[in-house]
Amino acid sequence: RPFCHESSPDPFFWRNGAEAVTLADLVCREIGRHDPLVLNTLASAEAETGQFDGAIATAEAVLALAAGMVEGSAKLTENLRFFKAGRPFCE
Repeated sequence: RPFCHESSPDPFFWRNGAEAVTLADLVCREIGRHDPLVLNTLASAEAETGQFDGAIATAEAVLALAAGMVEGSAKLTENLRFFKAGRPFCE
């Protein structure tokens, strides 16, 4: 659910970066920072709220965790490019 809050193209219906950060951070605390999908959601939420340094660090951690996974690595790299450019990623 946090992914919908930070990346929806409709900012009035779904997008709520602050809530997405809270929810993704809660999930990370519950399961640990070992799941690339959850960390990617956190990175996107951080970027949505203007926390680009955190988003970049989290996205780089995601890429390190997902190094052996071919599927999705291009998407993760694209997200990181957005964050380094000071832009949130919206689908």
